[in-house]
Amino acid sequence: MESLKIALIYELGPGDDGSFLGGIESHILGLCRELAPDHEVTVITGMIPGAKPEVEMGGFTILRSDIMGLIRGSWNPTNLTTTRQLFSIPSFFRKGSGLDADIYHGHIYTSGLVAMELAAGKHSSSVNTIHGSYYDHWEEITGSRIRAAGYRATERLLATYLARKCDRQIHTATDFADKVREWGGPAERIRVILNGVDTERFSPSPRAQEQEVPTVMTVRRLVPKNGVRYFVEACPRVESDARFVIVGDGPERRNLEGLSRDLGLGDVLDFRGPVPNDLLPGIMAQADILVVPSLVEASSISLLEAMAMAKPAIVTNIPGIDEVASPDRSIMVSPADPGQLAHAIDLLLSDPGMRRRLGKNGREYVVSQRSHQAMAKQTLEVYREAIGT
Repeated sequence: MESLKIALIYELGPGDDGSFLGGIESHILGLCRELAPDHEVTVITGMIPGAKPEVEMGGFTILRSDIMGLIRGSWNPTNLTTTRQLFSIPSFFRKGSGLDADIYHGHIYTSGLVAMELAAGKHSSSVNTIHGSYYDHWEEITGSRIRAAGYRATERLLATYLARKCDRQIHTATDFADKVREWGGPAERIRVILNGVDTERFSPSPRAQEQEVPTVMTVRRLVPKNGVRYFVEACPRVESDARFVIVGDGPERRNLEGLSRDLGLGDVLDFRGPVPNDLLPGIMAQADILVVPSLVEASSISLLEAMAMAKPAIVTNIPGIDEVASPDRSIMVSPADPGQLAHAIDLLLSDPGMRRRLGKNGREYVVSQRSHQAMAKQTLEVYREAIGT
């Protein structure tokens, strides 16, 4: 099939060494690595401190843009700031105007708008990916009805507008795709492609040494929507001997550390901090159980990584996660329920056979259906559709 020129656009990108922290970066880089052997792939992203404006990586090119140092200064590895999003728009236009691509693929909203306009100016095709939504949970996240109403209105406006104006819109979870269709987004332009994972890098591996006490781990960005608070609250309710590990960073970290102290968890709960994705397999290999306690999620990359490593997972039964998890490959609990979560942890810790069975089933599912190769193949089909329009 004909080779394509593809420009992927997103405000946060990896360092020069390829290191990154976020799930969306994992999605984009996985897509790049799969497409690069047969297509010309460029990533347009924002500048980060100490990085080069242009770097070759794994067969594709990363172009970093900036305006008077404002984008570099807004870099936060655990959070996409509003400042970075706003200043990226003119910066991306300037950087993207020098490219001639067949497909401009923008991720989330501001990058989606840039991709749409660049494609229009180049008489090319545009694709927008929405990586899940907080639409039903903005009030819990912001703590303000007024702010929540503003976020919901903005999200509804932008998601529907991009669905109408881009040649195709991809969603990584069905729940929000259905909402956009209900709001008037054209069904013929909306596609759902669940997230994928590198099943070779994230694969079953033995521990460096056996542990006397089993480890229960969560790997999450520390923001309210990821529900890590309920993981912390579950820890003192677990009756089995266990140690608990939180891998990740974010604006909630100080509050969570304070909660841990209040609950007297200093000896059993370890805040490991941020870990680059390329080091995660070694960290996750230490876990006996992985927990995904989210309140809001798309098709969780953290869960897919755990499954790929044949780790038994405990997850919240919410839209997005329920497209990846199932009772035969995970234990599903209600969100925001630390008692139910603690009970599930005790259940798994007491049953090694169940842990092995869930881990095996999860690994088989991910390898057969949720690999980066499968995700890239589906995305390439959407690109062909977009060009055909």
